[in-house]
Formats: sequence, structure tokens, C-alpha cells
Amino acid sequence: EMFKAQQHEEAAFQNIVEDAVSGLTRLAQCLETKHDSVAACNVQKEALVLLGGAVKYSEEAHTITLTAFDALKKDRRMAQRFSDLVDSLQPATASRDGPQLVVAQNQVMASTLLLINSLINSPAELKTRVKIRSEFIQLKLLDVLSVISQVSHRASPRVTVCDRM
Repeated sequence: EMFKAQQHEEAAFQNIVEDAVSGLTRLAQCLETKHDSVAACNVQKEALVLLGGAVKYSEEAHTITLTAFDALKKDRRMAQRFSDLVDSLQPATASRDGPQLVVAQNQVMASTLLLINSLINSPAELKTRVKIRSEFIQLKLLDVLSVISQVSHRASPRVTVCDRM
């Protein structure tokens, strides 16, 4: 059963890569920093998971994803291409929609961290990894991770994803 799941996953990523430019660009456009609903969070979470998987799946998908983030930067008039990713890492707070929205926002945050990790660690060339990592550091990712870690430790003293990054 695990083998079938892996084959299905590989087929899905192959389809994304085959129509990579438009598919990955559309997925990147799903990334927003403000969520008013659980459904919006779920769309972003799925887009993040698919982008992260594609980035890990092939070097070509990684390059196309970076190009998609460049296009987003231009379209949204952002100073840096990964601004939306770092902005979406704000710890969830209680809201009018209650605990379901907070859970969905936390899932988006976890998926964002996984995509960032994939973007940084997937390239074969060290120079590329260092360049991407530097872009995230310029966006104060380390400070954001520290805040997330502190909030997580207050809620639960277990080791978090932030501690591992």
C-alpha cells in the first residue's frame, strides 16, 4: 500500500513538472498572507505542499518555482521574492472563526516552513543554497523562527520544527 501511495505521488509530481511553468506559477499565485476562512487556509496549505514536493522532485521544478516567485514579486510589487512566505509565518491567534481557523493557520505555517526548507536544501549546488538561504535571512526569517519557537514552547514544550531549522 505504501508503494502504491509513492507511485501515485511520483505520478502527480511528474504531471506538475510536465506542465511546470503554468502549473507551478498558478500554485505560487495561491499564496496569500491573510486568511479570512478555513477554506482559504486549506487552499494555501495544499499549494504549499505541492510546491514543496515539486521543488524536491526535480531541479527543473526548483528553478521554475524560483521563476514563479520572481513573477509574483513583480506582480505584487514586493521588495523581495520570498516576502509573502515569511509574512505568512505569523503565529495564529484566536479569531472570530474560532479554533478551526487557528488550526488551519498553523497548518499553513507548517507547510510554509516545509517549502522554505525545500527551497533552501534541494539545489545540488552549494552556491545556490547559500544564495536562497541569504534571501530568507535578509527577510528576518531567523527572528520569525525564534518568535514561533517561543510561542510553541509556551503552548507545548515539545521540540518544534523551528528548533530543527
